[in-house]
This record gives sequence, C-alpha cells and structure tokens, in this order.
Amino acid sequence: MQNPVNYAPPDVHAARPATQALRFEQTVARSYVHKSSVTDVLLTDHRRVDAHHYVAAAQWPRQHHFFRTQPGEVDILLVAETVQQATLLIAHAYYAVPVTHHLQPTELLIEPLVGTGDTAGDGQNVIADISIDVLVGGGTCPRDLRSTVTLRRNDTPIARGEVRIRVIPARTYNRIRGARPHSSVPEPFDGDDHDRSVIIDISQPPRSGDDESTTASGREWLIVPPRTQPVFFDGPTDQVPPLVLLEAARQAAQAAQAVCGAAGSHSLRYSLRGTDWVELDRQARLQLHAQTTDKAGLNTLTCIVTQEKDRPSVDIHMTVLPPVIGGRTVS
Repeated sequence: MQNPVNYAPPDVHAARPATQALRFEQTVARSYVHKSSVTDVLLTDHRRVDAHHYVAAAQWPRQHHFFRTQPGEVDILLVAETVQQATLLIAHAYYAVPVTHHLQPTELLIEPLVGTGDTAGDGQNVIADISIDVLVGGGTCPRDLRSTVTLRRNDTPIARGEVRIRVIPARTYNRIRGARPHSSVPEPFDGDDHDRSVIIDISQPPRSGDDESTTASGREWLIVPPRTQPVFFDGPTDQVPPLVLLEAARQAAQAAQAVCGAAGSHSLRYSLRGTDWVELDRQARLQLHAQTTDKAGLNTLTCIVTQEKDRPSVDIHMTVLPPVIGGRTVS
C-alpha cells in the first residue's frame, strides 16, 4: 500500500479546521460524483481528517421516485450509491484523479447494519467516514484504490461498504473499449414509484412432484437494464453499471424465495466482484447457484452473471437471515 499523500493535489480544503461541522446546504460538484443532474448528487460537503481518512456529508431524499425512503428502512441501493459517490469524490478531490478518467468498480461490498439507525430529527443527514488504500500507484494519480466507508446517522452507524476502483485514463479506456455502443442520457423518468424492473425470469417452471427446496438453485434470469432509469443511467456508458447487477441479484433472491415459500427473509450483506466487463450491447444472464449455510446459521446465496460462452463476468454473494428457502438449504 502506498501513502495516499503522494497522490494528493494542493489541498484547497486544508484551511478548514478538523473540528468544523460538515455542511448540508448545497451539493458538491456534479463532475466529482459522475452525475449529469444535480438532483442525483447526494453529497454536500467533505474534508480530510488525516492522510488516510476523510469525512463527507450526504443528504438522503425524504421522498424519491426510486429509492425506498420509508422510516426505519435502509435501502441497499441508496447505501451503495452513497458509498460509490463518496469514493469518487475523494478520488477526484484529494488524489488528483482527473474527472475525465474512467473509474471502473471491480469489487463492491455493502452491509446494512440492520436494527440500527434513529430516523428521528435530522434523519436524512448522513455522515460518511472514509478510509482510502492506494493499491497500485503510477504517475500523478493512483491506478487502483480501495475505500472503506461507514455511514452514520445521528452518530449511529447504519451501514458500511467497500469499493475497489480501477482508474483508467480516457485515452486508454477508449483504446481498450473501441467504438462500443453507448447508452444516452435518459429523458426525465416518469415510471411508477420504485420501478426497478431489471430481470426477466427464463427458468423452466417446476415440474409436478419436484422438491421445491431444489427449485431455486439453477434458476436463471435475463438482465434487462432499464436505460430510462437515471439512477442507473445518468450519463452515457457502454457497460452495465454495478448497481443494476446488485438490484438484479436482489430481485433474483426474492423471486427464488417466493417460489420456495420463504417470504420475509432479508439480506445482511452483498458482495460483488467483477472478473470481466458486462457489456451493455450483449445479452446478460443471471444464474442463482447453490446456497450454503455457515456455522452461525447464516445463508449465502450466490449469483453468477454470464454473457459469452457462459464465461462468468461477475460473482455476487448475498448473506441472508434464515430461513431463506423454506428453512431448507438449496442444493
């Protein structure tokens, strides 16, 4: 690990005292969090604590056309979006990563701390504690970095996340990717509240007499990226964003649990690891594989995203509270 201070530009924020409160009055620059619309920027302020640690302020919406904002509920995708924005912000503001560079998430871990979080008072104001590890240096900015982010609301930890990002200069990215088709900036979204249509079930229905405890394993879905949904597609891109894959896995797990009669289970942790590009212009499939149970009684569902020749592109693991599949282990 290299010292992050080696990659820090002149710190225009250094004059602010470390004890000064973070502000929630206005958003940070859209370019720092890779958003084309200011309404989708969650972060409002930031400062350095020391060479390795930073804090950022975020304000979650009271109501949103997509994110779930009911009292007492922590939306997994809202957490993931906040963690990603915090990482992008720190990379650009403190590590001299140009906003023209492509930042490719290769690993993402999201863990809501269920049963915690006071929603009273300033419940929409969130503080992100951020630690950065520079994994690979090079030139004036890092080429590979990892952030660890803890989100606090009213001084109570409500979620944590980790994201690993590969930094690719624009010229290099264009050479690697070529003239691939891009999604365009979507028109204003007017869909139903919480419309997250992402997957289409293409599994064969269970045959008569099948043991329903085995029907979840091997189920398969098509991933249909909702290109008009600005939460996923806020600007031109040539690949399927990680949040689409995370939502696809969540939907697949819920669908499999419904088939097997296990309503009400919820995930404690999501872990996503990319091994290849998930191309926007090719059909992607998500397969739900076997479930395993650890010594603590927690269950792990594994989803594999594949495209060409069944080569895995992304592995997604979900740790969920038992019972998941009717109280039985999927085999």
